[in-house]
Amino acid sequence: MRGSESKFERGSISPLIIGAVLIGALLLGVIADSARVFLVHRELVRLADSTALAAATALDLNSYYSTGSVGSMPIDRDGAWQIAQRWVAQSRNSTSHVQNVQISSLAVDMGTIQITLAADVPERDFYAIGRSHVVTISASASASSVRK
Repeated sequence: MRGSESKFERGSISPLIIGAVLIGALLLGVIADSARVFLVHRELVRLADSTALAAATALDLNSYYSTGSVGSMPIDRDGAWQIAQRWVAQSRNSTSHVQNVQISSLAVDMGTIQITLAADVPERDFYAIGRSHVVTISASASASSVRK
């Protein structure tokens, strides 16, 4: 029955295989970029935790001596801000994958500090040749300064 095949039916599997390979490569690129953003977000969460813990050590001595706090130790907002800035600057100098880390907010309420960090994650987009974009992620953490 070879004689009854038309010329359009020959070789029709090749475009199907090429299309499947291209779709697979596209999916692989999306998965790789998503995994990278997830891992960088986990690193940013760890950085936010360590920054909050470091900034919680900034004791407000004037408030402490005037009120003689019993439970929580008062945190100096300006001192906490300086410690947090130094901590984030050290992370920029390390071999971290987190780039352009900024302190979005820092709030102090007596013995508790809440900090939010934001960072940019450039996506590679190897499946979209020549184009790339940046995803901004954020992470929050809090710490308390408690007197024992």
